[in-house]
Amino acid sequence: LTAPGYPAWNEQRLIIGIDALGRADGLAVGLEQASAGVQSGGDELTLRLIEPVSVIDAVSASLPIEITGRGELGTWLNRIRPFAGLPPTLNAAGATTLNATARWRIPNDVEIVQSKLTAAPLRFVGYGLTLEEPQAEMQLAGRYRTNETTIASAMFTTPQIQLQLQQGLWRVGNAGRSEVGGNASYRA
Repeated sequence: LTAPGYPAWNEQRLIIGIDALGRADGLAVGLEQASAGVQSGGDELTLRLIEPVSVIDAVSASLPIEITGRGELGTWLNRIRPFAGLPPTLNAAGATTLNATARWRIPNDVEIVQSKLTAAPLRFVGYGLTLEEPQAEMQLAGRYRTNETTIASAMFTTPQIQLQLQQGLWRVGNAGRSEVGGNASYRA
């Protein structure tokens, strides 16, 4: 796969799996259990429904999800790059693990209840920065909606630095105007 301005997306033996058990009663559809997974090379990502959802509809469905992943940070970055609008000059590397719980409110509202991403080592190059650390950890809780991203709390920690953000907000308004706010601290 390719997208204009981005490197080709190549996978090693891509495996995608979906498993679900649900029920339908007339027009009402529910899910008792569900999971989805992606595996390619040494990279793996799994999403699992944490609790049953009695009714799934486009207006009020809210799916509680557990997310686990592992693999190479650079290959995951290349997978999400075209969808997230990340520049081709942004690069990262390191063996990574992800553990998170989230709530997906269909269709475009995702609340990250808690998440923890680790990388060892971490190499990051982009936005005028170069970061090389033997290990790094990021914890994040927040919410993404089409016109607003809020970060309840975020902590990025390495042996050399600690960066924290509380009550972060990025709201996209009319006529391309944006609102940005929050409380940040940095320690080296």
